Amino acid sequence: TLFVGDESTPFAFRSQAGNNAIIHIGTHAEANNLHPEYSRLIFAKDPQHVSDSNSVFLFDIYNYDLKSDLTVLTACETGRPGFNDGEGMISMAHAFSYAGSESILTGLWKIDEKASCQITDIFYKNLEEGMTKDVALQKAKLTYLASARGRTLNPQYWAGLVIMGDTSPVKISRDHTMLYVWIAIGVAIVMFAGFLLFRRRTKTRQKVAAPLLSA
Repeated sequence: TLFVGDESTPFAFRSQAGNNAIIHIGTHAEANNLHPEYSRLIFAKDPQHVSDSNSVFLFDIYNYDLKSDLTVLTACETGRPGFNDGEGMISMAHAFSYAGSESILTGLWKIDEKASCQITDIFYKNLEEGMTKDVALQKAKLTYLASARGRTLNPQYWAGLVIMGDTSPVKISRDHTMLYVWIAIGVAIVMFAGFLLFRRRTKTRQKVAAPLLSA
């Protein structure tokens, strides 16, 4: 099931994510260092459930049933841990593992969207060929590096994606491979549009504030 843009709501995630062998989430994420249980995934606002937040918090995910062979979290810092009294180090990746995902592909720091899309695209194609998840990711990174140029060769662009959990192969079809590629592309477009809107609003505020500052 594919949810892109306004369709990618918390309700859609809660109701559909547990029904899939592979869960791919490419939305924005925020890590909360002081209170890691409030780290969150940010989805689109649901017009049919106006009282709902557009966020899914880490403590929510611990209570979901998300059994799957693989969860792919290309959102920023989903693998970055925080300390919780009584639990130790927790993260989005840990929460998805607790909720039932056998393995997680996650990011340890803020990931370049274009690079992560390229790597996950190749990763899925490698899985389609029957590779184990760890080998599929390793070869995806090597393929990415073979064509990368300039600053995109820096480990900051590609080394943050890691596999956690069961690394055994997972069966996917060619049609499913292209579906995941379109998920990544669709989310990247939505996030870029949001960035442009944020920058436009920031510039507008600066113009309004300028006379006050000069006075």
